[in-house]
Order: sequence, then structure tokens, then C-alpha cells
Amino acid sequence: MRKTDVWLVPERRVHHMADLEEACAVFSGIYSESKLEPSRGLAFSCELKVITCGSIHFVHGIWPTGGRCTIPRVLGRYIITGALRGKAHGFHANEPYELEPERRSAVLSPERPVTLECPPGYQGRSVALDRAALESHFTALTGRELRGPLVFDVALDLTSVAGVGPILKLFAEGLELPSISAFLVASLRDALLTALLTGTRHSASSCLEASPRRAAPACVRRAEEFIEAHAGEPIALADIVAAAGVPERSLRAAFIAARGMPPVAFLRRRRFEIARQTLLAGAPGTTVTGVVASLGFVSGGRFSVEYKKLFAESPSDTLAASRGPAGPTTKRSRRER
Repeated sequence: MRKTDVWLVPERRVHHMADLEEACAVFSGIYSESKLEPSRGLAFSCELKVITCGSIHFVHGIWPTGGRCTIPRVLGRYIITGALRGKAHGFHANEPYELEPERRSAVLSPERPVTLECPPGYQGRSVALDRAALESHFTALTGRELRGPLVFDVALDLTSVAGVGPILKLFAEGLELPSISAFLVASLRDALLTALLTGTRHSASSCLEASPRRAAPACVRRAEEFIEAHAGEPIALADIVAAAGVPERSLRAAFIAARGMPPVAFLRRRRFEIARQTLLAGAPGTTVTGVVASLGFVSGGRFSVEYKKLFAESPSDTLAASRGPAGPTTKRSRRER
């Protein structure tokens, strides 16, 4: 199981840099060994706003004077880079690419060189994904181990429905919030990795296009046991898949056949059951808001609507009944008569 506690508190840093050596050191720490050059005739200036969330680095770069960045070899990272203001261009392993806001970005693969040239006033956003995390997600989806890094098509069309653009934007905006649920961060991370692997072309795309393998019912039992043990934690789909021991699509098909719902829906249902058990217990200090937050539900209003559909009463009614003179059992017995 992946360590999910690293998602609890995103780390935010801002670097204001006018010194090339300092800037090169910062870039090398985020990406790989880097060389920076200012635009001809202009003094170097750059600002980086960095949000580190587990194995992902979101970087908002502001280049008042423009410049050129060269990475001789991208190590241990897959990088999605795009423009927020202005246009830029470069080469990745001798393949040209262009960056344009809301239209064109690029995906950079490990073990390959990259250059980027941007004009004065350029602003861009890069997302550096840990190689091990992305490749582990690939294995969770397909059940196959990679023998080397994936090689992506460099050009990324942000106007494509299957593209990563909307999810990338949603994830970045979510991390800007003062506080964000670890459950939501884990879900957004999985969505971003899945979109990148399934919505863009790469050297192993055929593995994701193949029909899912047949799965034995035992995989459903293993997944259910894992969910039962960890439903109160910010587990992700990849964690459930790893516990089941079969590819994600196989587990989904087996789960729907056996339980009438995919594993993520089953996990959500189990969390509603935990919420009800907590509210029925009515321990001192228990609140509906607290229960909602502790189980990673994003919207308290939507939680209440779904809860009432499942249990024929609002969560506040459940909590109130647990503290009444007759306790919760009396109220439930009246409903069952």
C-alpha cells in the first residue's frame, strides 16, 4: 500500500531569483540538472511558485525577462509543461514542441534531453511526476510491469476531451486552497495519472487498449477485506487494486458482476455505513460536520442528501436520536414496524 499520509499537507514555496547559480540549483532540485540562460541583452529574473504534494511538484514559473532552460537528461521524472501567458517552444530528444495557453502543452519522458525557450513576460506551469508513482499506477491499471520508462508523444493537445488539461487545472486549483482533504488529493492524483496514461499516446498504450483479463471472485473478496480494514483512511483506487492482485479493469468487471457496483462505489458506500455507525454511537463531541470531514466527503450538503436516500433519515436526525432518552434503537424499531 502506498503511504497516503504524505498527501495531508501540501508544501508551498516561492523562489524569487536574480542569480543564475541559485536558479540552476532550484531547477535541478525540482527536475534534473539544469542550465539557465537569460534572454540576450537582458538581466536574468525568474520567480517559481512550487507546491509539493507527495510525489508531485506543481511549478508556476514567471519569467519577466524570458530565457532558455536546458536539461541534458530528465532523471526520475515525467514532466507535463504548458503555457499560462505567452507562447514558448523547445525540443525534447530532437523532437520540436510548442506551448500555447489552453491549446498546446508537452509531455517530457525520463532519460531524454529537453530545451525550452520563452519570451519576456512568459508564465508557465509544469507538473513533475515521480517516475515510480506513474509506473506503479500503470501496473495497477494493466497488471504489467514496465521494463523501462514510458516514452510519451511530446505534443499534448489540451483541447482533446480525453486530455489531461481539465483534470490538471482542477488539481492545481484544489492545491491552492488553504486546506484540502487527503481523500480528495488522493482521488485527484489518481485521476491525473489515469488521464495521462489513457488519454495520451505513449510506448505502452496498446496495453491499456486491450480487453480486460477474466478475474476470479477471490479478487473481489480480497478487495472487500482491504476496504473493510481501511475505509476510514484516505486510500486510493491503486491501493485497492494492489490488495486485490489483478488489473484495475478486471477488478472493476468482477466487482460489478458480483456486487452490482465498481470498487470505488463500494468504498463510498462503506464510508457512509461508517458515518452512520459513528453518528449512532453519539460519542461526546461528535458532529455531522466532523464525521463528514473525517471520512473525506467533499460536500456536506451532498453527503446529507445521499445519506437520507440510503438510510431514510438525515444524519442530524441519526445523531439526535442517539442522544435521546430512548437512544437510537427506539427510533429504528419504530421505522421497522
